Amino acid sequence: MQLIHVDDQLADLHAVEQDRLGAFENISLDMCAIIDRCMPNHCEHGGRCAQTWDSFSCACEGTGYTGATCHT
Repeated sequence: MQLIHVDDQLADLHAVEQDRLGAFENISLDMCAIIDRCMPNHCEHGGRCAQTWDSFSCACEGTGYTGATCHT
């Protein structure tokens, strides 16, 4: 892990993770924190869900529906 400095001071990330320093939410250290954006599947009517690092999209081909979540 890289050394992280805030205002020219070394940040104690483990103190942050243990709620002893600062007020932060959803901090993950030493682990993979990728969220499965397709679970649950937001695509309707049999649409296929695909995801990137920070978003998801629905493939509606063959469903007879369109739109961001195959709803229309």
